[in-house]
Amino acid sequence: MAKINLLPWREERRQQHTKEFYILLAISAGLALLLFALAYYYFDQSIKFQNQRNSFLTTEITKLDEKIKEIDKLEAKKASLIARQQVIEELQANRTQMVHLFDELVKTIPNGVFLEKITQQGTSISM
Repeated sequence: MAKINLLPWREERRQQHTKEFYILLAISAGLALLLFALAYYYFDQSIKFQNQRNSFLTTEITKLDEKIKEIDKLEAKKASLIARQQVIEELQANRTQMVHLFDELVKTIPNGVFLEKITQQGTSISM
């Protein structure tokens, strides 16, 4: 007797293709999900790294600002000391002027003349 295949082979084939399609769809969805997770992880790590860099730069900027303030204070103190030194040098230079003034007065005023008042305003002297 001849063997005749009476099984619905087209239906089985269609079911097999449908099953393969859903398996490939699940694999594709899994790969897409994995790819999305990897991209999320990468960008999350990039953001964390950038935030660490930003916080490091912020602390370094704060340290430098403190150093700048300290330098400004030192420069102000230096300017004050230089001004003070100039005043002292000026006083040292003018220290002998009064002595020379009275010495010259003694030489130029005739004997017997008495001075009641001597006033100095800036560089002018009035008697």
